[in-house]
Amino acid sequence: MPRNVCYLTTVHDARDVRVLYREAASVLKQGYRVRLIAQNASDIDVGRIEGAALRPPRNRLGRMLCTGARALVLAMREKADIYHLHDPELIPLGLLLRLMHRRVIYDVHEDLPKQILAKPWIPAFLRPLVSWVVDRIETIAARAFNGIVAATAPVAVRFPPAKTVVIRNYPVLSMFETAEIGRGADAGRPPVLIYVGSISEDRGAVDMVRALEHLDPSVQARLEFVGGWTPPALRRRVEGMPCGSMVTSRGWMPPVEVYRRLQEAAIGLVCLRPIPRYVESLPVKLFEYMAAGLPVIASDFPHWREIVEGNACGLTVDPLDPKAIAKAIEHLIRNPKEAQRMGQNGRRAVEQRYNWEQESRRLITLYNSLFGGR
Repeated sequence: MPRNVCYLTTVHDARDVRVLYREAASVLKQGYRVRLIAQNASDIDVGRIEGAALRPPRNRLGRMLCTGARALVLAMREKADIYHLHDPELIPLGLLLRLMHRRVIYDVHEDLPKQILAKPWIPAFLRPLVSWVVDRIETIAARAFNGIVAATAPVAVRFPPAKTVVIRNYPVLSMFETAEIGRGADAGRPPVLIYVGSISEDRGAVDMVRALEHLDPSVQARLEFVGGWTPPALRRRVEGMPCGSMVTSRGWMPPVEVYRRLQEAAIGLVCLRPIPRYVESLPVKLFEYMAAGLPVIASDFPHWREIVEGNACGLTVDPLDPKAIAKAIEHLIRNPKEAQRMGQNGRRAVEQRYNWEQESRRLITLYNSLFGGR
């Protein structure tokens, strides 16, 4: 009989790229039976992965209480060999499962204590205390769990080294096998600048649109956003800016469609603002641009600079300076051969190092190691 893995998330949609298209899909290929408990789980269409849907909550409190309780009920029905949790608010559920001698993995996407220090819905004077409490809860609970999966090395240092594995959000290389390197750079039409992922002001949405205002009129570029807006009103604000007519919003798309949009673009943008949670992150969009053969323009964070400049696959800029972003855009558009060479360098780096196929091996190794005992 195949071993069963149950993925649980109350925060992420069932179509979350890391949860569904990377981890769950990879485990399925290794012969595991995979079950996913998440919002919109009835919409999943990846192989033989089965979904149990959670009702979308009305607010954050409802998600933490009602949705979490529903997730617990569904999880108890599964009797899975491994429960893989993707949200901090599922820690109590994970501890209950451990009390029942179930194998539990806690997947840490970001440094939550640092995130809390910038949460606008928490009063500023309370943030340090809340951050400290959350740090204590996570690190103490981690001792009870069978394994910890961290999305980056800086996140991993907070957890026990013996049971922690770093599994980065690199792109699934096989999805880019048909990528035509540099196609968007010389297609004889206004160049498309593309941004993929959650769209918000702290992720640079406004700064990137303002950069369009500083482009030389001869550079007739347009900016395409692919993803959801947070808050939705930000989209209307962007569309009302002086260069709003040069912006297109595509909304959320499944990964295959995203990759097709990337092949129509000339430059990939990842100009997130210097917020602590972003400075140490590894944004998957950066590596997806590289996999698609696009030159990138990225925030000048130390680790990002090491990747972009170290692989000669793009330019780094001050993300708070729209003029600097515009200057980088103009340089790449006016130097198409250099831009194409950068795209080729990025693609080569993904093929050799930054790909999910290599990362997934550590996940499977972790799973297999858990069956020596509880």
